[in-house]
Formats: sequence, structure tokens, C-alpha cells
Amino acid sequence: MCGICGWIDHNNREEYNLTQLKKMAAVLSHRGPDEDGFWINRNVALGHRRLSIIDLNSGQQPMSGNKGNIIVFNGEIYNYKELRNELISKGLIFRTDSDTEVILHAYEIWGERCVDRFIGMFSFVIWNPQKRELFIARDRLGKKPLYYYQSNSLFAFASELKSLLSLSEVRKNIGINPCSVSDYLSLGYILTPKTIFTGINKLPAGHYGIYKIDNGNLALHKYWRLEDFLVPGNNAPYDIGMENDFFAIFNDAVRIRLYSDVPLGAFLSGGIDSSSVVASMSHIRNTKLHTFCVGFGEDTYDESHYAEIVARQLDVDLKVRFYRSLTNTELSRLIWHFDEPFADNSFIPTYQLNKLAREYVTVALSGDGSDEVLAGYPTYMADRLFRFYSILPVFFQKWLYLLVKNFLRPSYKKVSWDYKAIQFLSSHGLSLEMAHYWWRVIFSDTEKKNILNPDLLKECKDYNPFDTFKGYFKQVQHADFLNRSLFVDIKTWLQDDILVKADRMSMANSLEVRSPFLDHRLVEFAIKLPKSAKISWNNQKIILKNCMKKYLPVQTIHRKKSGFNAPVNIRTNSLQKSILFSGNYSLNPEMEDVTFKSFNLAVLQIWFDMYEQFKVTGKWEPLVYDT
Repeated sequence: MCGICGWIDHNNREEYNLTQLKKMAAVLSHRGPDEDGFWINRNVALGHRRLSIIDLNSGQQPMSGNKGNIIVFNGEIYNYKELRNELISKGLIFRTDSDTEVILHAYEIWGERCVDRFIGMFSFVIWNPQKRELFIARDRLGKKPLYYYQSNSLFAFASELKSLLSLSEVRKNIGINPCSVSDYLSLGYILTPKTIFTGINKLPAGHYGIYKIDNGNLALHKYWRLEDFLVPGNNAPYDIGMENDFFAIFNDAVRIRLYSDVPLGAFLSGGIDSSSVVASMSHIRNTKLHTFCVGFGEDTYDESHYAEIVARQLDVDLKVRFYRSLTNTELSRLIWHFDEPFADNSFIPTYQLNKLAREYVTVALSGDGSDEVLAGYPTYMADRLFRFYSILPVFFQKWLYLLVKNFLRPSYKKVSWDYKAIQFLSSHGLSLEMAHYWWRVIFSDTEKKNILNPDLLKECKDYNPFDTFKGYFKQVQHADFLNRSLFVDIKTWLQDDILVKADRMSMANSLEVRSPFLDHRLVEFAIKLPKSAKISWNNQKIILKNCMKKYLPVQTIHRKKSGFNAPVNIRTNSLQKSILFSGNYSLNPEMEDVTFKSFNLAVLQIWFDMYEQFKVTGKWEPLVYDT
């Protein structure tokens, strides 16, 4: 893993020099603590921070190719050895054993379509002096980030927003994007390609871009279309052949993620996803594995005993560390790593899990992605139940919702039954697509109108975050609803929440995390499977469980999904009045479970205070609280 940054400055300003490039890279040092590298040629600059994983003694970046192209790269190409041999057969000469050089030579041979050849997680930028253009690319699912700022005088890019914020032009020209604030209040994250700042965008997953220096134009191209793998009206019977094919792809995805020149381990929660990864690793590797788990003092949150059962059966070493609540200063530091408001409270135990793992290894495999690929979330069960609920007259739905809301008091257990019941019943009158979106909504449109400053609301105009979901649903309207929902969740929840959390919290600890379930070959195969291979009325992730029942304990196979939330005790009931907030909204923790809402508001308030400090000092820094 690494951090990359750089720019093209059309005005050749003196301030855009090596000192400035080093500042951009320095704030990314957690992404690459081992070494740095810089390349500047007149108005083009590329910077790099390296976390050494493969080819420890060479592979330094920026790296130049035979034709004068220069690359900075963040990520891993898992099939780099196979590609290297293919490129050698075409007459290419290699100076290193790194996957970076494989990308560079692949670009020289196959041009922009080199991305089709890569199995891995990546974001990279190549300066092509002959064509006088930057080639930027991001992996198919968005595991590695890439942000960019574009104006008439400057094109700048970086792995994290904080690196771009070190540039004076960026600081002068950005502001808060009101539509992004709307996203955040609704969902707890910001939808691609937006960021919290106007003027800065994310390169979407599965895209590459070409920035031509002569005309200052950035052209984006979508090179991977998951929608093309969805089968219309797929009612094929589920059979053993599907299991065999799935199992083979899964094990190969694990195998190629075991290449490493540094210590490697895995996360193990005791759930089916991480347990399957560890089981496959144990079968492939002969050495004893290091695995890691976070435990919780509250029973409804704790899964560590399940992890211990799996560890005993697979004979792996398990390290468990119990969750610790954070102070506001510590929370501010983690928000600094995200650079944007981000309200998935599982980022706190995720950070602590990564911190534990980094004490023993530099690379860890995870079970991320299985729920989005194989329909593992309870929301997919809610979709099925909603079909029956929606048949009821709307007036009866509303009456039932009000009845339950008025008489059911919050229990404050982990994603409790009472919370889910009220969220489900409040979906009265919605379409199937809108209901699927609604299951994860934190603040309704009515609540947002009370939270936000009226002037900010006017800037949002008629923007609605659901429109993004609606657009993705429309792209795959030919498929059955389950696979449509999986497609939408991969494009939204996975890309902008799960993978953001995994990247920032692992990189905060200088740990590389690899996710076999997000191998694009497995994703393409799974999206074509009939729903009978994924879900029934009383079972989920059916094909995975059938494949793994020979290798894992019965308790693991038949466990209900628990999720990875945190018992956060950082809460707020309101927001200070400001240019963002009206100051007219408050929560009632006696009448509803405010766990997610209060955490959302607390993070937003801390982020806004950090932003106010940034406007004064010009430095993006975490806050320090007295208590």
C-alpha cells in the first residue's frame, strides 16, 4: 500500500516546487511509512509514499519506463507474476520484481486497456510525455481511492483529500458541497463522485481518465461494467456445478492474495465470511496463521467466542483485543483520517482491529464484500418481507407504524429488534426500490429540513440522494430484484462506506488489507448466479455455506449475521447553530433509538469544527479537546 499525489500546473508557478510536493506527500506518510520518492519536470509533478510489501529492495517510485513514462501506484496487482511472464515473452525487459513495473510495461503494450488485465486493488497515475497526458485509473470496485481537483490552471490528484488541501489554490477555491451534506445526513457517507468539498471529486470505481495537458481536458471512461454480467430473468436451477465453480474461483482469489515479502495474517470474527477466508488460507499454507479479532464487553456485540471456536478447529493463532471507547480527541483523529464526515460507527472497532493486526503482520486478509456479493445483509430479507407488507392498504400501514412507534420503547441493543421493526414499518407507501434505500436511511427528508440551515437547503435545490440509487436500479432493470439490489449496493454502500472504512482505518495503521470476496472474477460469477444460490426465506449466502460446511464448525455455518457495529457512547442530541445547521433540531432518546442519529450528528459537529479551524489556520488537522 502507498500514497500518491501530484499535479500539472499550467501557470508554472514558483510555489509548485519540490518543497510543496514533499508537503503533499508528508501528510500521506501513514499510507507509506517506509520511504518516499519525487519526480518533477517543469510543470508536472509526481509524489509517492511507500509501504513495502513486494520486492522490498527495489520497486521505488516514481518509476520510469522504457519509453519515458513515469508512474506512481497505490495498491497490489495479484496476478503480476503471470503478467510479467507474458510481457517478457513479448520482449519486455524488467529491472525489478515489482508489480509497479508490470503496470508500467502493460501500459506500454496495451495502452489504456491494460486495466482489463489486472486482478487487484489499485489507483495509479502515469505521465506520458510523448502524448503529453496523464493516465489515471482506479480498480473495478473502488478498493483504493483517488481524488482530483481541476481548474483552468491546475490539475492535482492524491490518495486522500488532506494531501490536496495542502495546495494553496485548492484551499482558496473549495467550499462545502451542500448535496454532500445531504448525502451524509441520509446515509452516513457521501456518494461518488462527490466529496464534501466543491471542486474536488473522486474518480469512480472501474474508471480511468485521460488528462491532456494541451487543452486541460479530463475525459473519463468506464472500463468495467458489472451490469453486463447480470442475466435477465435468471431462473436457472441451483446445482453442484455452480458450487464447484464458485469454490474454485474463491480459493484462487485467496491463493493469489498470499503473495507477500512481509508477514501476513487474517481477520477472524467467527462469522462465515472471515472464517471461510481463514479456512482457505490454512489449506493453501502450511505455516500456522496469525488471526485477529475485536471483542466487546457487551454480550449483544461480542463475537470473540465464535472466533475462538473457528480458531481451534482450524488450528490458527488468534489474538483478541477488547473494544475501548474513544475520547472526542481520539475520535477527531480518526475523522481526520477520513477527511470527510463518515458515520459508520464500526470504523472505531475496525481501527482497533487493524491496530492489533499491525503489531504482528503487515498484510491481513478480510471477509469484506461477501454480504454485497452473496446477499448476506438482513436488508435483503427485509426486501422480501416488504413485498407482502406493501400489499396492505397504505392507511393500515401508517396505523400499524404509529401504533408500534408509540408503544415500543428503545432497548439500545445492537441493531435491536425494536429499531429494525420501526424502521421497517416506517416504509409505508414506498416503492420496492425506495424501501431498499430506506432500510439504511438515518435522517428522513423532513428531519434534514429541520437540521440544515435554510440557506444551505436552498443550495441543495431539489437534490435527493435516492436519485443516485434510482439511477443504478434503472441500469439493471432487466434483472430480478435481488440482483438489482446487490448491484446498487456494490455501487453505493460498498464503494462509499465499506471500502472507505477498510482503506482509511487500515492505512491509519500502515496495514495492507486484501479482500478475496472482492476479486472481480468472483463478483462477476456471483452476480450471474440465480437468487436460489444466495437466499431463501430462512437462509442467506447459501452457496458459500454449502461450500464451507466440510471445513467450518456447525455453529459458524448456521449463525445469523451479527454485523460489526460498536456500542458507541459518544452522543449528541443537537447541533450548534452555524452556516450549516439551523440549531432547531434535537433528538429524543426516550422515544426512539438514537444510536445512529446521535453518532451521525456528533461526527458532523466535530468535522465542521475541524473545517472552521482549517479556514483559520490553512492546515487540515485533528482537534484537541480538554476533556
